[in-house]
Amino acid sequence: MTIEEIRLSGLLEYYILDLLSESEKQEVEGYLQEFPELRKDKIDIENALHKYASAMGIEPR
Repeated sequence: MTIEEIRLSGLLEYYILDLLSESEKQEVEGYLQEFPELRKDKIDIENALHKYASAMGIEPR
């Protein structure tokens, strides 16, 4: 997979939300090592989800 395919796939979002199987998690962790640029994407997604949760009055774990 290319970095753009990974970004468009939604895998990072599912990874952050803990909605992946164990093998899919390992796959994403491999991508995070292979493409360091994805780490910033992951942090950006986490921050956006935290802001959304705060705006909705949801306490993130």
